[in-house]
Amino acid sequence: GKAYGVEIKRNRIHAPIIVSTIGAPQTFQKLIPEDQHHRIQKQLEGLKDPNVAPAISLMSLYVGIEGDAKELDLPKRNLWVFPSWEHDYNCAVFKKDASKPLPAVFISFSSVKDPTYNERHPGRQVALVIGPAYYEDFEKYKDLRVKNRGDEYVKLKEKMTKRLMDCLFQEYPQLEGKINYIDLGTPVSCDYYLGNHRGAIYGLSHSPARFQCDWLRPTTPIKNLYLSGQDVIVTG
Repeated sequence: GKAYGVEIKRNRIHAPIIVSTIGAPQTFQKLIPEDQHHRIQKQLEGLKDPNVAPAISLMSLYVGIEGDAKELDLPKRNLWVFPSWEHDYNCAVFKKDASKPLPAVFISFSSVKDPTYNERHPGRQVALVIGPAYYEDFEKYKDLRVKNRGDEYVKLKEKMTKRLMDCLFQEYPQLEGKINYIDLGTPVSCDYYLGNHRGAIYGLSHSPARFQCDWLRPTTPIKNLYLSGQDVIVTG
């Protein structure tokens, strides 16, 4: 009853200690064989607690911009945009109706932070705009083929893209007419490209209940198997 390696594409890699950083849900629900689940019943049951399970995902909008960073007056700092300080209320309203105001938007210009970027890519900038999303709103598209998930999915992405772009232009109106690339990632994109659980790129719920779990520790009931990463150290 101990871990002694991992199996990847039918290839076995042996090691005296295994450290999993893919998150508690993926580790306990997918990596450990079902015939060993009796050893981790407390963990499997704990992950069903709605106060512990992943609560939210995100939309990541990647934006290409034409122009010089100084001329465009792009900041090095990150920007968080909230409709109000009532965060719990704003999240609850948005979860009930995704057409309501986004409870938070994050905007960052990574190209401005890189002192060598302008030398390598003169006259070009990049922005990242992140907004929250709930997996349930995208779940029905999860089993469809990537980049071919249908017109309904495309229209949903277009609607969300516009909302995030509106927020970007509201904060930085000088960027209108300067955009040359846009691509939106959704919760199902997170699962496909990053191997997340239900789009939860930030891991388990950031709640008091999660931090009080006595079963969620770097050590596990499986000898030689350890957890690391945001689910047992700090939030994403």
